Amino acid sequence: MEELELQVIEDNTMEYLALFNAIDKHLDKVLGVDIFLPFNEKVKRLAHGTYTISWFVKIHQYQLKYFGELRNHITHGIKQHGHTMAYPSSYAIKKLQHFRDAILEPPRAIDVFAKKVYVCRDTDIFTDVLYTMHEHGYTHVPVYDGKNHFVGVLTEWLVLQWLAEHVSSSGTVSIDGAIIKELPLKYNNNDYLFVSKKKNIYEIDQVFTFRRQEQKRLGAIFVTEHGKSTEKILGIVTGGDVALVDTYVIH
Repeated sequence: MEELELQVIEDNTMEYLALFNAIDKHLDKVLGVDIFLPFNEKVKRLAHGTYTISWFVKIHQYQLKYFGELRNHITHGIKQHGHTMAYPSSYAIKKLQHFRDAILEPPRAIDVFAKKVYVCRDTDIFTDVLYTMHEHGYTHVPVYDGKNHFVGVLTEWLVLQWLAEHVSSSGTVSIDGAIIKELPLKYNNNDYLFVSKKKNIYEIDQVFTFRRQEQKRLGAIFVTEHGKSTEKILGIVTGGDVALVDTYVIH
């Protein structure tokens, strides 16, 4: 029984060290360093940097440092009869596996939010677009002109503002025949962003978080090949998706 327990401990220890080393080497790669740096220093640089995984590392820096402390106890700690006094539990290994996957292969926004995005022309009838938005629950509709140039985003907020401004003295609103270009799309210039499909979900979460901290609205992030408004929209992340984005970061 004791031999079996020792074998399990040894197997768990080897697996833990392999997982930790994979993370450690990847941090070197991300930082672009070829000299020795203590693990905690790597975590610190990443947490305060602007690397693709910086936001994830910043949020989980204390957990990562704890992984490093356990690794040090295993490899450098006090031993008795050739055995370490500290060893990783099955839970610690499962947790470290999760962190290894999250750090080495961050999920991209395009992998999570790729979808066919409904767009309209600035010459489209307002009521037609409004009906489509209501029917499908669309909150942000990219608008293009006759030359296929992006000109803005039609949002629920903008629709409400425009309708409020056109209420007559009798309390009615006449929108028959109105077309999209009649709405002040420029009012929403700071309500959206375009990002490259290479952006990972942690970077997306960081953008939303910074906007909230600055008390600035960000309604939608459009994903394209290289993050340009002249490119086809491949996916969309709206403010309503923030909770889902957070699950990938906070776990």
